Amino acid sequence: MFAGLELACAELVPVQLPPPQDGESMTRYALRVAAGLGLRPEDWLGGASFGSLVAGEIARCRPVRGVVLIGGALSAASFVRPLRWSATVARTLPLQHLHQLLARPDTLRFIFGPLPASQMRLLRDMLIATPRALLREGARLALSYMPATRVLCPVYAIHGERDRLMHPPPVVNCHIVPAAGHALAQTHQNEVREFLRGLVCN
Repeated sequence: MFAGLELACAELVPVQLPPPQDGESMTRYALRVAAGLGLRPEDWLGGASFGSLVAGEIARCRPVRGVVLIGGALSAASFVRPLRWSATVARTLPLQHLHQLLARPDTLRFIFGPLPASQMRLLRDMLIATPRALLREGARLALSYMPATRVLCPVYAIHGERDRLMHPPPVVNCHIVPAAGHALAQTHQNEVREFLRGLVCN
């Protein structure tokens, strides 16, 4: 997802999120993810989509320099209502059917909008490679995530103007990318890279 966003001034370390455990809370899940990162107070933490919620929860529990939301959110309140309804229905499907539903071309077009065939194939491959438990339990955590505490560090956000899954998060000076959808880390790499450079390299 983050290929092509390398910065000359800092190392970008992608993280493969593990599947949440049955009944695990967002706080326990985020702390489990954080335990493997070796975070330092001077580190930046970022995420896209579900990963942005995890990053925000980590920053509620651990000191970091700042959090960057790339097409992300700080709580379930940012999800569009049709997504909340459809995700609730999807959680009742057997896991193999849920995977098949999400990988359908029409589902991908609904979620991400019209994209070149190469980017659509990449998104489909990523969804197919996502562990089924991460889809199911991740949806449970995301849809119920309404934290009562504030993030302990500055929060910055870049968001697609045509994001069909999430409204822009309530972040001061949230940067809106015209014509970008939910996958702006892939579709608008130049804009995202320049946004990150302006934060991290200054």
